Amino acid sequence: MQYFVSIENTSFFYWQMEILIESFVMHGLQDNLVIAIAENDDPKIKGYSSNLIKYGTKFMHPNFGMDAGHPPLNRAVALRTALSEGMLGFPFSVIHSDMILRKPLPEKGFQSDYGMVVNSFDETSEKTRKEIKEAIRPGLKRIAEERILKVEDLPEIPALSAPFVFNESFKSLSDVFFARLHSNTMDLIGSEGGEFPCERAAWELTLTEAFQHCSVKSEFMACPLMSNETGTNFIHYKNGIPPVFHKKFFKFSDISVRTGRCPFEVILEHNPTPNTDYVHEVIKSYNSRTGK
Repeated sequence: MQYFVSIENTSFFYWQMEILIESFVMHGLQDNLVIAIAENDDPKIKGYSSNLIKYGTKFMHPNFGMDAGHPPLNRAVALRTALSEGMLGFPFSVIHSDMILRKPLPEKGFQSDYGMVVNSFDETSEKTRKEIKEAIRPGLKRIAEERILKVEDLPEIPALSAPFVFNESFKSLSDVFFARLHSNTMDLIGSEGGEFPCERAAWELTLTEAFQHCSVKSEFMACPLMSNETGTNFIHYKNGIPPVFHKKFFKFSDISVRTGRCPFEVILEHNPTPNTDYVHEVIKSYNSRTGK
């Protein structure tokens, strides 16, 4: 099982990648990471690159997301590159930089008839989900008309939340699927604007387009940092430890740095759940190995 993650070449992503990679090192899976890095000339701070330099298969690419005004576009484009150039093969999982590996996904993917498996825990708000449904309604109408169906007869796509796992059975569909994901994201950026969750909406629209060729199921693979659940494959610290820690406190840019402290120091000061306890283990492992 390979794991794909898309980041920008900034200090904000550097520190996240250091502990993500460390969690893979702890399982001996650091070589299974494929890391796409969008070019970015922002100044870099020192001290958050030891693991990123050393581990994983990495490639740089133009910052298509910045040019389009929607950074998540980079993921859709980079996935196509990684697959077409043979850096990424099936089965593989798409994860986020603000995740920690707690236990590996099945080495050969989920052995089932399902081409794609998504995380069953979705942190997207109900308001955002409704907005996405409204934004893709014209696309759903087009799909229904092409298949001589009513929109309400189209399948309900499971709540979309990473990790996304693509099994071997998805391989024959991948070229068309990821090309359509790219195209749909661009169309939605044009109609909704870069601030809208266009890439997220494009995943749902593209999966609906592919419903006759690809089946999707949900597995509980990731949970929030503040959850007491300990059985998932990943811990996702998207929402941090309110109100004392959030990843956006540490963008390391002139307008957003809240403190001059290291994010790892702040995390280590707070341990309210079994998941924060595990993240502490990862940070301590990182500090010990890198001499921090």
